[in-house]
Amino acid sequence: MHRLGKALSFPDNFGFNLDALHDCLTDLSWHKSSGYVLLIANAKNLPVDGQDFQMLSEVFSSAIEYWQGQKIPFWIFYENEASYRANCFGFMTYKIPVSVQVVIHTPLLEILLLERKLYPGYWQSVTGSYETGEHLIETAQREVKEETGIFADPNDFIDWKITNVFEILPQWRCHYAPFIRHIQEHIFSLKVPDKQPVCIAPSEHSNYCWLPWQQASDKCFSWSNKESILRLAHRALGELPEIPAN
Repeated sequence: MHRLGKALSFPDNFGFNLDALHDCLTDLSWHKSSGYVLLIANAKNLPVDGQDFQMLSEVFSSAIEYWQGQKIPFWIFYENEASYRANCFGFMTYKIPVSVQVVIHTPLLEILLLERKLYPGYWQSVTGSYETGEHLIETAQREVKEETGIFADPNDFIDWKITNVFEILPQWRCHYAPFIRHIQEHIFSLKVPDKQPVCIAPSEHSNYCWLPWQQASDKCFSWSNKESILRLAHRALGELPEIPAN
């Protein structure tokens, strides 16, 4: 409670009890903002089965409900290593609306595409959500390894310094907090020596293929993915400047 009060700059008269916590979380007049995100670090140390934790969760839920009524986003996340605890309380399981896209290609601009398992015909490059505490390059590295089995050094990735913002498709909005309708997507590329077999994540993808860049661009369902492949090709053909190495 003391750490919460200090982190959120609660007033000097903060009572250090759950009622006072609720009053402060539904006030925040000293931190006026268009939205709020509260990250609970070291959540693995919380006694999830205890009454105190249950009461704390009820305070958090009430605060979220209050701010929703004010049409102001208010999110509470537990640190990733405690995600199994978060599953007990729906408000803690939302994804952060920041992601990466990694275009994997050969020197001949053969592009690796993956087909989404739950949406046959939805082909795309490697994509995935940012997780708390990561650098975006680490997110890119982790997602490539998880989705393809390819382990690449962070120095092998090129950060394009391009961020797309687009609307989240309706079928995926359930993974994000209420009021979240858009996501930031950061673009990376990874060049591999040649086409190679990949080990897809069977829970996410059902198939993969390597295609020439023109066909790969046409096959992608995502406009941002199509655009990334075209940009990659235009740079290789000298129509756009090269991206500086990281």
